[in-house]
Amino acid sequence: MLATDQRDKAVEQFQVGDLIKTYDWKTNSSYYKPVVWVGKQRAEIDRNLPDDRAGYPVRILANAFSTGLPYKDMLVTAEHCLFFNGGFVPVRMLINGRSIFYDKSFSAYEYYHIETQEHSVIVADGTLTESYLNTGNHASFQQEGKIVSLPNQTRPKTWEDDAAAPLIVDRDKVEPLHAQFTNKAIEAGIESKIAEPELTHDPDLHLITESGHVIRKIREKDGSIVFMVPPDVSTVRLVSRVSRPVDTIGPYVDDRRQLGVLVSDITFFEGGKTRSITEHLKNPDLTGWNPSEQDTSRWSSGNAVLPLGPRRPRSIGMLAIKVLTSGPYLIEQEPEHAAPVRA
Repeated sequence: MLATDQRDKAVEQFQVGDLIKTYDWKTNSSYYKPVVWVGKQRAEIDRNLPDDRAGYPVRILANAFSTGLPYKDMLVTAEHCLFFNGGFVPVRMLINGRSIFYDKSFSAYEYYHIETQEHSVIVADGTLTESYLNTGNHASFQQEGKIVSLPNQTRPKTWEDDAAAPLIVDRDKVEPLHAQFTNKAIEAGIESKIAEPELTHDPDLHLITESGHVIRKIREKDGSIVFMVPPDVSTVRLVSRVSRPVDTIGPYVDDRRQLGVLVSDITFFEGGKTRSITEHLKNPDLTGWNPSEQDTSRWSSGNAVLPLGPRRPRSIGMLAIKVLTSGPYLIEQEPEHAAPVRA
């Protein structure tokens, strides 16, 4: 229910021209602005994806934030933002499994967006939230009723230039909010709807050759994991468990990358000679590696291609991989075994 100049009204009842209550957080003042666009879209749940990407709506129980906020249960999309402490926080980062959780009773649903001429802080179910920010996806929504041409809308809007308040995704700002709302739910006796994840720091790192042969480590010392590589193997894959920090640390960490192991130096010993392998650091398009963040190391994504370079005929090599960081990983997740890489 959205606050208007008369009474709270359901989002699906809005029409272009209706007045909606907005909040200017810089002056602590309220104003009424006309709605310039109302869009509707249908969401289909994909249960094969992680909860935050599957399309589930987020249910926020009444009083989740404080008494009367919200004044009834809210249902919003995972990327929808709520306004706290001078900024917008995506609701997916506040999931606590108690008072704020993915509602998995849905297989599909319709949701609506309300747009004002400028991006605004609005009031939904008593809670401060956001109007729609047109970042370029108007066309993906169905519009009913009056259709208007929006003046000065010559480019997609951005959070940096057009948002009514900053987008807040930094852990040091979001985690205290998450803890506050979680503690409130615990004090209210609301039980968790999700089990605590079981974690391991063992990456189960191993190699897979082009023919599909699995090579296990022969030793590990000081962070270097050593493998014996058969003759004529020119490419291997570094296969390990993978995890997303958002799953293993908490939703208040805005990192949804699939992380395997953080690899720095790779050394190959063969025929009495030693050489460094740096392809994983130099080639930005190498399959199975996350984008580089620094020049000296790079995260694999659990199934990373590693060319070994020229080999000596009929010679066994020793491959030493320096792993700087691994895990934690969800313990029920098994390492990925994809089809062999073809040279």
